[in-house]
Amino acid sequence: MPQQEQQHMQQVMPPPINPAALDVIDSVPGRIGCAIIRASDGALLHRPEGGTSPVSDHDLSVLYKMLREVGEVVPDGEGMKRLEISFQGGIRYTLVLASDGLDGVIYVIKRRANEQ
Repeated sequence: MPQQEQQHMQQVMPPPINPAALDVIDSVPGRIGCAIIRASDGALLHRPEGGTSPVSDHDLSVLYKMLREVGEVVPDGEGMKRLEISFQGGIRYTLVLASDGLDGVIYVIKRRANEQ
């Protein structure tokens, strides 16, 4: 395989999903959906099956654009941030931005706003 093609494959390969992070996501009270996206471009890395109200592609796109507009997408090596975004209708998104491997990831947790 040519070197240029190998470099391209390395750039588009998603980072491994941390199983411990999935356990933490599963334990969030009031969770009704979740997803994991790549911080550099918003690409979907993982969306578990099930949940009462999965995080849609449209939701992910809107949330990612909001993060880009306010400059909160994690650059490599910056660590971790947590943001809460609430919407009318009783839905809250918890976004955990983390540097994870070669690229940052954003853990998106959709939950009922009345849950702590």
